[in-house]
Amino acid sequence: MVHHRDTEGTEGAQRVEWRSSLRAISVSSVSAVVKSRPPNTHAKDMKRSFIQSFIRGWLAVVAACALTPGVDGQTLQPSPLTQQTAARPPADPDKFAVILSGASGEEAYAKQFARWTADLRGALVERLGFAESNLKILSENPTDKTTTRATADEVRRAFESLRGAVTQESTLFVFFIGHGSFDGKQSKFNLVGPDLHAGEYRDLIGALPARRVVIVNMSSASGEFVKALAGRGRIIVTATRSGQEQNAPRFAEHFVKSLTEREADADQNGRVSVLEAFDYAARLVAEHYKRAGRLATEHALLEDSGDGVGHERG
Repeated sequence: MVHHRDTEGTEGAQRVEWRSSLRAISVSSVSAVVKSRPPNTHAKDMKRSFIQSFIRGWLAVVAACALTPGVDGQTLQPSPLTQQTAARPPADPDKFAVILSGASGEEAYAKQFARWTADLRGALVERLGFAESNLKILSENPTDKTTTRATADEVRRAFESLRGAVTQESTLFVFFIGHGSFDGKQSKFNLVGPDLHAGEYRDLIGALPARRVVIVNMSSASGEFVKALAGRGRIIVTATRSGQEQNAPRFAEHFVKSLTEREADADQNGRVSVLEAFDYAARLVAEHYKRAGRLATEHALLEDSGDGVGHERG
C-alpha cells in the first residue's frame, strides 16, 4: 500500500545519468567506519574489532566498465566516460542480491523507481560480478520473466527460494527502492497490496545462513529499520534517520549513481565501498537542500556495529 509525502513534487525529477568509471564495490573499507567513531567501552571495542576482522575483504570484485540497461530494455547512450567498454566480469557464485521496488502511487514515481531499479541491476550484473541467477528482483509492474510482482507473498517466496543457494560464506545484499511508512509502532515498506513491517524482513533475512549481509533501505521512514535489522556481520544503510522523516527522499538517486561514479571513490583505489557510497549520497542530498535554502527532510544513517544505533556520517 502507498503512503508518502512529497513537498517538492516529482515533475522535476532528474533523470539519473550513469557514468562508467568504477571497477568494483567493496565493503572492505568498512573498517574506516568503525575507526572513525570513538569507542564507548572496552567491550564495544572488542566487538567492533571482531566485526572489523570478520567482514574485512568482503566483495572486492573487479568489474569492467559497461553500459547500463534502460527501463525499456534498450541500452542507454554512453556518456563521455563510457566510451571504453569492457566485457562483463566473471560472476561470483557467493554473491546474492534482492531488489525490492515497491508501490509507487503515481506515474512519476513509477518511472523513477523503474529507472533506479534497472540501473541498480545493470551495475550489479554488468560491473560488479553478480550472476543473473543470483538476483531476485520484485517490482510494481514486472516487464519480463526475471522480475516478479512486489507483493508480500512474492517477497516471502523470493527469500525462501534463496535458502537452498545461500551459504554461510555468501554475501547477501538487500535493496529497497520506494516509499515507506511509520505509524509510531511499526515501520513498513510499501508493497503492492498488504505491506511487510521491519520485523518480518528481519525474520526473512535471518532465516538465511549468510553471515555477511548489507541492507540498503532507500525509502521514506526507513530509519526505523536500523534497530529492527541490525546484527553481527551486517551493514544497514537507510535514507532517513527516523520513521518521522516521511517525505520522498532523494537518497536513492545518489546511492545508486555512486556505484558507477568516479567521484564516489574517495580514495581513488578503483573500488567503491559501502561507506564511500553512503558518504557520497549523503553529501549530495545535503548539498541539494542547502542550494534550495530549505531545511533537510531526510538524514541518511549507516549502522555497522550491530548495536542498532545508526550514524549520519561514516
